[in-house]
Amino acid sequence: MSTRRATPAADLIRFSELAELAEQWLTTRPLRPNSVRAYEAELQRLFEWIDLAGARNLKDIDLKLFLTWTRDQFVATSHGAIPRLGSLQQTKRIVAAFLRYAALMRNEPECIAWRVPTHHLEQLSARPEQPEDLISLGRLLASRDHPVLLDPCAGTVEDLSSRLLAAIAFWAAATCSELVAIKCGDVDAAGILTIGWGERKRRAQLPAAVHQATRCHIERQRRQFATTKSSPLFLSAAGGEMSAAALRRRLRALTPEEALRASPRSLRRLFAHLAGSHSIAPGASAYRQGRKQSRQRALSRDLDSTELRTLHQAVSGLATHA
Repeated sequence: MSTRRATPAADLIRFSELAELAEQWLTTRPLRPNSVRAYEAELQRLFEWIDLAGARNLKDIDLKLFLTWTRDQFVATSHGAIPRLGSLQQTKRIVAAFLRYAALMRNEPECIAWRVPTHHLEQLSARPEQPEDLISLGRLLASRDHPVLLDPCAGTVEDLSSRLLAAIAFWAAATCSELVAIKCGDVDAAGILTIGWGERKRRAQLPAAVHQATRCHIERQRRQFATTKSSPLFLSAAGGEMSAAALRRRLRALTPEEALRASPRSLRRLFAHLAGSHSIAPGASAYRQGRKQSRQRALSRDLDSTELRTLHQAVSGLATHA
């Protein structure tokens, strides 16, 4: 049995001190409530790992070991699912930033063990192939009898909102919170959708059929609820703001109980599979299709017409085998 070397009491990590530092750090960052909860969850996971690994001081913390443990915990609680590169990159970014802040407050130097190369994250998020049920979902939503992703207008007027919601969720690779926040004025005359907030704001080109369905939807809402450009693109049945839970229910209602239910997450994964992306959201991180890019380039990058044509052909290919 290995023994730990004696460590001065001043070097011991006190969880109460780390918790106080975490609270101080979060108050210094301009974060939305949902982001604060995400940061707190990542830090809580870090504290659990510190306790499990028996780390004695900040310099003992190896982010490569922590991220490996985080991936294994995710797999154990998510029925074998593998976290995507963007998720692990976010975990690394949050935890490394907090460790630098904590080291500064404790008057300690930064440690080289906090620098994790991209190829390590790629190894942790590697998956040989996408689950077959995800491909089945694509075949269902792109089939000629139910072309939700390709032509939302093909359905009835009553379900246009739900079909359009699924189409935009897919073609913009949008998260649930991003979908709720879309305004009518975020879609311009050329069919370019501006989505996200702050540094994560990006633009995505909608296909012609989806753009036409969006215009029909906006005009219908304007007549029914007198909406303006600043009104949410997706409203509740009473004309109020739609909650995230209601948005998910609308998407689930598009697919039968026995099939993989449509959701923002499943549609993002389908988009990533067809586009061959490691990072699902085009402008949400500095990593896309396995290539490291400058942050400025990643933020300004749109889905160009070549990618859209390739993606459209891929979805159409799924439809021919439905």
